[in-house]
Amino acid sequence: MSQSPSGTFPGTEPPAGAKGFAVALARLLDDSAMGVLALLALSLALVPVFFHPDAQAQRDLDLVEWLIVALFATEYVVHWRLAPSRRAFLTNRWRLLDLGIILVAVASLLPHAWGGLRASPALRLLQVVRAFLLGTRSGGVMIRQPSRRSTAGARGPLQVSVLGEADKLAPRPAEWEDFLHWSRRPGEEWVHLTGLDHERLAEVARFAGLSLELLESVFVTASYPRIKASGRFSILFVWLPSLRKEGPSGIERHALLLLLSERELLSLTHRPTDLQQKLVGAAEALRVPGGAFATRMAYAALKKVVQRYEDVAGQFEQQVRALEDVPVRDSRPEFLERAFLLKREMSAVESDLWRLHGILEALAEGRATLKGGREEDADFVRILAAEAEYLHETVENLREGLLSLLDLHLNVVSFEMNKVMRVLAVVSVLGLFPSVVGGILGMNVQGSPWAVTLPQVVYGVGTGLAVCLYFFYVKGWLR
Repeated sequence: MSQSPSGTFPGTEPPAGAKGFAVALARLLDDSAMGVLALLALSLALVPVFFHPDAQAQRDLDLVEWLIVALFATEYVVHWRLAPSRRAFLTNRWRLLDLGIILVAVASLLPHAWGGLRASPALRLLQVVRAFLLGTRSGGVMIRQPSRRSTAGARGPLQVSVLGEADKLAPRPAEWEDFLHWSRRPGEEWVHLTGLDHERLAEVARFAGLSLELLESVFVTASYPRIKASGRFSILFVWLPSLRKEGPSGIERHALLLLLSERELLSLTHRPTDLQQKLVGAAEALRVPGGAFATRMAYAALKKVVQRYEDVAGQFEQQVRALEDVPVRDSRPEFLERAFLLKREMSAVESDLWRLHGILEALAEGRATLKGGREEDADFVRILAAEAEYLHETVENLREGLLSLLDLHLNVVSFEMNKVMRVLAVVSVLGLFPSVVGGILGMNVQGSPWAVTLPQVVYGVGTGLAVCLYFFYVKGWLR
């Protein structure tokens, strides 16, 4: 089948202007907007239950409900048109729910058209079903929102790049259609995909012979490195750290999924990385063992991950040293904020390194295998495992040092706070004597039932204050 000049297949893409309008409309009618519309439609459907609208108000309610249904239909058609895999779109359970909302609304026209069936059980049943579907749709937005914020919100633009053994300068940029062609006839190349949505991730799962649930559990919801074998692929998930280039100093962690077979290597990230660019022609410099091109690149990627963690450990050490230079008595909220953020990053990296060391150790000892790996590769993997273990211990020691530094600053702050509280306690006790005496004697000494004079009162209060001051001095509260 011939391709169009733009690289797409004829008849599969709308014209540029229509596609741009459809993309803009799809962004406007996103899940959040449709959830609000579903909640609004559900509220309008319940109005006749609690109120008694007249004929004109009922017609206005019906008009608004049908506008919402029209928006649902528009959103469904637009997203179906833009979906990379329309089959996956049609079988998605949330899209089936949207289709049900539209079809039930259209089916409710039948009793209206027949006139005498407006109060029929069929109409009431359709109204109940529509209310249930709308409630599920509006609630589904809240269920799916956290995962979308953590994955789709962080997803970058779709990018495809290919690196072959003959490429010595840079990976070759490609299009999604090129990956689809490659997936039907894969070659000995490293294909990297960035910014995949749900439908495209389903295409990757279909190519690898994996279930979409398995791929999502490893790539989308996984929080720690892991390795497993499934069919003809080895699945390896790791975090690829990098030093943050903009904003406050710190690190960024990119999810990196490697699918390795005997001949092919497919890698996935949520956001663009320079991993392929850094590994062009670098296998020899990294002392990667021989073997198939895909396996060598997988080893090179693991080596680069360990090197990135080494850079991160060096950054952690610099930040801890900078915090140690802050005078203890000059602790400010900014210091505590920096320290706590650094501690959180260290905890995440420490956990990643511990699990990465476990994976590399299992590969070195043969308890886990990579497709295309050989027995003579064990020494290389064993060295990587030792480096990961050393980095884990380094980050662990830096974290313990940071915790000790935090304890020191918090203890000093607590000590200074205790000094202030002691001063307040002294002032409160010293003010207690004149307050009590004044409350008992009243404002005037003359005419009171007490046989005391003003000098006697001053003497008694002064003596009491002197005793209290001596007590506080002995306790060391006034030093």
